[in-house]
Amino acid sequence: MTNRGWIISKTVSVNSRITDSEIDNDQMNFDPVIGVYTISVVSDMISMHPNTLRKYDKHGLVRPSRTDGRRRLYSETDLLRLQIVKLLTERYGLNLEGAKLILALSMKVKEVVELLEQGVDKNVYKNSAKIASSELRQLFLELGIKI
Repeated sequence: MTNRGWIISKTVSVNSRITDSEIDNDQMNFDPVIGVYTISVVSDMISMHPNTLRKYDKHGLVRPSRTDGRRRLYSETDLLRLQIVKLLTERYGLNLEGAKLILALSMKVKEVVELLEQGVDKNVYKNSAKIASSELRQLFLELGIKI
C-alpha cells in the first residue's frame, strides 16, 4: 500500500552497497531504521532536486534504505544528514568530500556527546568520560592530529 510518499509495508528489505573506497557505516553512523519517505517527498521537504539526492547517495553522503524494487526510502536521520550536507555545501561552499568528512566527524562527536549524557543520567560520569575521551583521542589520531 502506498500513500503520497509514504511506503506502508510490513516487510521491506534493506540492501547495503558499500565499496572499499567509501567511509564505512561505523564512521558515518548510518541509520539502521528503515526509511519511510520517498525521494519525491524528501525533495519537497528539504528543497533539493531528486537528482541531487541521488548524487549524494552515490557519493555515500546518505544511504537511504531500499525496497525490494530498489526504491529509496529516507528516514528522519537521513533527512538530518541531508540538511547538514546542504548547509555545508551551500552556505560554506564545501565540496562533497569535505562535507563527507565533516559529516563523519559530526556523527562521531554526536556519539561521544550521547555517551557523556548517558553517564550523567546514570551517575557513572567518570567511566563514560574516560570512554568519551578515548573515543575523541582516537578520532583525532585517525585525522593525524596528536593531542
